[in-house]
Amino acid sequence: MKITYKSKILLKDSIIDGYLTTEDGIITYVGETCLTSDFIDIPTGIIAPGFIDIHCHTSFTNHAKDNPEEVCAFHLSHGTTTMLLSFYRDLSHP
Repeated sequence: MKITYKSKILLKDSIIDGYLTTEDGIITYVGETCLTSDFIDIPTGIIAPGFIDIHCHTSFTNHAKDNPEEVCAFHLSHGTTTMLLSFYRDLSHP
């Protein structure tokens, strides 16, 4: 499925008002020119790369060692796209 979004887009060196197209979940176009008349407008957001978290223990309500799926789902819902869970837990700090 091909989807085009119109929004501010965070690039390596700048933020542009532009368009981002994905096809089957893969980014196929980023630029200031619209290649289609059918797009999803995101006027108040910014499209940015996902966050990579290299040290994570919890999701506020669950510890990674007890419920890793919940911890990952929580962080994914807040923009983390890749993470390295730490299963160590200091039991003296609940």
